[in-house]
Amino acid sequence: MIEPCLQAEMFMERLRRDSQDMSREQLLEVIEHLSRLYCKTKAGANWLAREAASNLSRGA
Repeated sequence: MIEPCLQAEMFMERLRRDSQDMSREQLLEVIEHLSRLYCKTKAGANWLAREAASNLSRGA
């Protein structure tokens, strides 16, 4: 579980550094992709939480 978090941190740090050399259009494209990724990740986390709560209430 720690490895994906570390990889995400490294990616974001690299993106932060690279963003200083990006054009406005490139930055807008990155923002669009990150927004989509955030929405998918949030939806997945919400689904996982609902499944966990359902399993706990069923005693599984």
